Amino acid sequence: MQVLRAIGRALFRAVAFIGAVGKPPEQMNGDLVFPPTATRSRPEDYRP
Repeated sequence: MQVLRAIGRALFRAVAFIGAVGKPPEQMNGDLVFPPTATRSRPEDYRP
């Protein structure tokens, strides 16, 4: 029973970590790869 609880806690932590950390690098990567266009040249467009 304690093993299942530990596995569930680790899985939940991994999902939360991926959800919190996985999205901003994708946005930053897209901003770095694609040059800012006329619609995305303002600093307000880059906030998460």
